[in-house]
Amino acid sequence: MRRLLLTLLLLWPAVAAQPAHAMEPKERCALPDSLRFVDAPLPGLAKALKARGEIRVVVLGTSSSLKHDTGGLARTYVAGLPDALQARFPGKQFAIDNLSLRTQSTAQMLKRITAEVVPAKPDLLIWQTGNVEAARQTDTNSFAESLSDGLRRLQTAGIDAILIAPQYRARLSPMVDTERFDQMMNWVGDSAGVPVFPRHDMMQFWAENEVFDLQAKSQETQMREAEAMNGCLAQQLAEMIRRAVALPPR
Repeated sequence: MRRLLLTLLLLWPAVAAQPAHAMEPKERCALPDSLRFVDAPLPGLAKALKARGEIRVVVLGTSSSLKHDTGGLARTYVAGLPDALQARFPGKQFAIDNLSLRTQSTAQMLKRITAEVVPAKPDLLIWQTGNVEAARQTDTNSFAESLSDGLRRLQTAGIDAILIAPQYRARLSPMVDTERFDQMMNWVGDSAGVPVFPRHDMMQFWAENEVFDLQAKSQETQMREAEAMNGCLAQQLAEMIRRAVALPPR
């Protein structure tokens, strides 16, 4: 699957033919269809959307999923997610409980799934992880075991999940190998029949096409560009959720 995606990416024309600041928001968020493809459904969420007006969502992640404006950081993709979801599911309200914490490993999140997520019985868990393991050079097999165990516990409890791939940072990529954890997450997601939001590949695509200037000299510009990119991630995540809900259950 990943080989096919990379092949299709090579065929995609560069979106940054004009300066990023001159592009419309929708143009900046543009991605190849290969990066927007989803083949794993969210059947529990689909039933909830038919049955109720309010949908319960839990976000479990690290610093890139924190509540917006936390510690002076750029607003994360979670900040734009409620509006992005409501635009795709008119008449529905999305109550998002953000349980994200800094520097939390997947193994630590696994314990919180049992202690906090399963008792809350959300309609959807958005699980973002992988960057902490990459920075700590954790064994990928241990990462996969924790991820797989967490998904099994969620499926046993009847809770749908979508995995959020690690971030891609051009400046850090020579020192922090997130690619291995991104690949392992895709393998675990495919094995479990759980959607994987390809954040790593999306951010790499935008970086290579210079869509967002995250290395601007001005810190204010960096913050503005980071928030613009996170806004695009929120839109793309909401769209993946919409597509997954429309798929027939396996």
